[in-house]
Amino acid sequence: MADLAAQLPGQKVAAAFDVECSNGRKHRGDSLAPNSAHTTDHDSWLQVGVLLVTGFTSGYVLSYSSLILRPLGWLWGSLCMAFIAFFSLYGNCLLAELNAIDGRRFIRYRDLMGYVFGRKMYYTTYVLQYSMLVLGNMGFIMLAAKSLKASSWLPDHLLIIFTDLFFINSVSLIHYNRISCFFLLKTTQEINLAFDASALRLQVYIVITGAVYFIFSVLVPTMSAMREWLGLSVLLTLAYIGTVTATSVKDGMSNSVKSYHVDGSTAGKIFNAFGAVSAIVVSHNSGLLPEMQSTLRRPAVKNMKAALLMQFTVGLPIYYGVTVIGYWAYGAEVSAYLPEQISGPKWAKVLANLAMFVQSVVSQHMFLTPVHETLDTMYLNPEESLWSYTNMKRRSLLRAIVFAVNSFVVAMFPFMGDFVNLLGSFALLPLSLVFPSMIFIKVKGRTASFTTKAWHWLNIILFSIFTILTTVSAVRLIIENVRIYHFFANT
Repeated sequence: MADLAAQLPGQKVAAAFDVECSNGRKHRGDSLAPNSAHTTDHDSWLQVGVLLVTGFTSGYVLSYSSLILRPLGWLWGSLCMAFIAFFSLYGNCLLAELNAIDGRRFIRYRDLMGYVFGRKMYYTTYVLQYSMLVLGNMGFIMLAAKSLKASSWLPDHLLIIFTDLFFINSVSLIHYNRISCFFLLKTTQEINLAFDASALRLQVYIVITGAVYFIFSVLVPTMSAMREWLGLSVLLTLAYIGTVTATSVKDGMSNSVKSYHVDGSTAGKIFNAFGAVSAIVVSHNSGLLPEMQSTLRRPAVKNMKAALLMQFTVGLPIYYGVTVIGYWAYGAEVSAYLPEQISGPKWAKVLANLAMFVQSVVSQHMFLTPVHETLDTMYLNPEESLWSYTNMKRRSLLRAIVFAVNSFVVAMFPFMGDFVNLLGSFALLPLSLVFPSMIFIKVKGRTASFTTKAWHWLNIILFSIFTILTTVSAVRLIIENVRIYHFFANT
């Protein structure tokens, strides 16, 4: 395995690269681990645990009543949520234990898979993980834009002007070069050309959301640097949950005609049920556990398990609770985005939507940081600080390209919420529930008992089948929506 690892693109020796910590000092990386432009071995388990809880308790996950319980109903929905929660906790803990093999520590998922299985699995994991992260970021942009639209009280013409000027001001603020300026302004121009500027459309809010995400990613470059934002993230999460829960309970108590019947043909019910399963997988798993574990202090395995335990004991009841309350209150008519369905008062809807928007800034950054880390490690100057002029300029360009492309795609296809099922089925199921057992069989299969090996083979076979079925269901849903929506639709 060691010879193979030396050939992998991500397996450069870290001894030639000093990683700058958030405290301003530098420490030497593990000589057997890949290099990284971001902080490693620095954070506490509590910080990562809070990040996991608040990252998953975003408006993205807290609107799952429609995606999970409406197609499954009470019985099957409850059973599936418990089933996936158990296997998700097990799979993540197993992956955390495989943090180091043969004395070599891995800070990226693709490096771990490449070391164990070879170059093909290295690139397979690379594609699965990064397609999931990019699609997930597009979903965040879509949902946050809708929340901003629902909570906006500014006059239309002011927001139109703000959309065009926001990027320009950002350019001067962080010293963009001409290429990044071109990407940002070109995106704004193309989107504005697609609709009448006299009416404020969803695309305006998509551009604003992408701009806000972009600024945050430049000013908070690493996952460890998010520490200062976790307190605000907790407050925003509580504000959203409290507001939506209270108003949903009020609506549910006054709604005496709600129905919990699962509608549709037999084939439709089956496909929708598998789509719901993939949505449940998304609500538990990040697909980037090795990347998050790399930020933890030693012992990394013990600390990562403590953070996961916090996620599944504190976070799980929160987002499952909102899912259950939303379905109880509105039944089969529950909306895919709860704040747009609550009856009011108006200030409650505004508070819920604004809290969701700001919280999504933190949540999406957690999931997209591995993409930023890869680009930063490839293109930033390792001899200079992350905050040097050269690295700031390069980082700004890289982030601008990422968010300009993502925002433009979301504006073209304003039903990105459907891709939640796709990323959960096609990418997250293998990454979270199949690959950990594959690694275990490969690394420890010779010494493991027959029962243990049979258990892991069961996981591999069962969730591989689920991956195929849920992916077919997700693609079917997307094809149906492609027929309904047109480019730049104002949904």
